[in-house]
Amino acid sequence: MININAHFSAGDTAESRQLAQLKILYDARGRRLEEIDKEYRVFKEETDREIRILKHRLALTEDERTGMSGSLENCQQLLQEAQRQRDQKDGQISTLQAQIKSLTAAKEEVC
Repeated sequence: MININAHFSAGDTAESRQLAQLKILYDARGRRLEEIDKEYRVFKEETDREIRILKHRLALTEDERTGMSGSLENCQQLLQEAQRQRDQKDGQISTLQAQIKSLTAAKEEVC
């Protein structure tokens, strides 16, 4: 706490006392403004750094998503091709089973 009376002598007028008090308050206010400005600059630097980090993470995530999207499309194409081949093989099996049935029936007729 500032002792205002220490700044005055017995011969000071009321006006000079008031001016001295105002100067002390002005100086204290100036110091507080400097402290607040410094705090603001530190906060701004920290938030700017955090924003850069988050933007970098976002870019990495978007790149990863793009890569995964391409992999997903590739997997879907492979799955469709496998299903098409399976359907083709199922058709061949059905045809062969029908042939076996008809051959078995023909064999029974001959014997």
